[in-house]
Amino acid sequence: MNGTTALKFVRSRHGSNNEGSDFARSARQQKVLISFRQKVLSIDTLTSPKTIIDLVKSFGESIDTNIGGEEVPFFVKLFKSVNSENVRRIVLDSGRDDSVLIVGDPTSHGGQYVLVPKSGKYEDLANYLKGEIFKATTQQAS
Repeated sequence: MNGTTALKFVRSRHGSNNEGSDFARSARQQKVLISFRQKVLSIDTLTSPKTIIDLVKSFGESIDTNIGGEEVPFFVKLFKSVNSENVRRIVLDSGRDDSVLIVGDPTSHGGQYVLVPKSGKYEDLANYLKGEIFKATTQQAS
């Protein structure tokens, strides 16, 4: 997938089979970022000085940051240490039986489309998120 196609893929708000939702769009964005990371860290990329130089040129024109040159090795080390097998997504939507959210009544929210906890208690949503986050930390430590 080239850059133009990737942008269309991650930005699209149209689709069938629930692919037009903001949740599906977010999932597509995550897929592209993970794939990009895998490609950048591949042997083919890391052993090609030309590819590395081209990436640096592209990023230099596309990214504005206050990260100093002395900090880059830290981020490279951190970036390499992330195992894509351990990357987890917590989906907050209303489209599945096990979703913790439901679509709220628009008349109660100024006509807006909102998701609210099934139980009606935001504390329950916070507890769910804490459980998912700490479950992820515990699983990665094992």
